[in-house]
Amino acid sequence: IGLELSVIVERMPERPVLFLPTNPDAGRSVKNGCLYVDGMLVAETAFASDPTSPVLENRVSRLIAASGGPKTKEIELDPDTATALEFKDALAAAWQDAPVAIVDATSRKNLEDWAMAARSVSPNFLGCGSGGLARAMDRIGCLRKGIEESVFVPVSEAAGSVLFVIGSTHPTSRNQLKFGESQLQLKNETVVSDVAIWGAGETAKLETRVAANLKRSGMAGIVSETPSRSHSIDFK
Repeated sequence: IGLELSVIVERMPERPVLFLPTNPDAGRSVKNGCLYVDGMLVAETAFASDPTSPVLENRVSRLIAASGGPKTKEIELDPDTATALEFKDALAAAWQDAPVAIVDATSRKNLEDWAMAARSVSPNFLGCGSGGLARAMDRIGCLRKGIEESVFVPVSEAAGSVLFVIGSTHPTSRNQLKFGESQLQLKNETVVSDVAIWGAGETAKLETRVAANLKRSGMAGIVSETPSRSHSIDFK
């Protein structure tokens, strides 16, 4: 996520970023600048043993920095007791110091309060970090203008295929693709890390199978245990 944030900040310097990975529906929250999953620090959960991208750091700012992120500013404010003015003042001060503000939140109300404050400080702000924040932004109307200005393409006129790539073997990631298989008839492939299994010809075979799935249904999914190997796959 750090590298993605760096690109956003570089390409859209006029849009300050509210970074909030809190997602109550998924058991994720941020307290004292640290990420929790189901009440546990993230580095003490199964994410710490992910074979591809183990999460060994709890502090959100350090996670962003370690992955090539831009300068960030942590806001030390209790969202359960803060006033609307305190939310706005804290964000305004943080964005004066850094393009990305990291805040605490544990509930849907916290997410909505931060989103409302961000809109007041900078109507053009970017919310990043979780689907929970996106839904909060939608509930308070932050996304309405963009939706109204969007151009919807009728299904009959749509072209191209959809390729889902998940670079993790974490159970949550696997369950996401299983859901896709059951609801979308999505055929999944797995890029494994075991060299004994993944021989020299396996990449070409995978490319052929993925191409066939895309041609057949317009969709295909890939779970990758080895990002460097995935980068060499020709998805065209």
